[in-house]
Amino acid sequence: GGTSPMDDEGPLQSTAEFFGTGDWLYRNYHPFLSAHPCDPDGAFLPPGTPLPQLTEKPLDDWTPYGSHIEFELADYLF
Repeated sequence: GGTSPMDDEGPLQSTAEFFGTGDWLYRNYHPFLSAHPCDPDGAFLPPGTPLPQLTEKPLDDWTPYGSHIEFELADYLF
């Protein structure tokens, strides 16, 4: 048969690795969330490429939130 989305062997499944003493501490690894640096369009940067400089933002810029209150509410809820 085919591969079910719930099969551990599916290509899009995250993998778990147990660590520490016993089998109760584990880390999950996602196949696409690798933390490789990328450009603003999402294309991966070649190894060794320096990261772009951060841009300065005004202190009242809460992007993507509309205000400090929206940010605090999202922080509280999630």
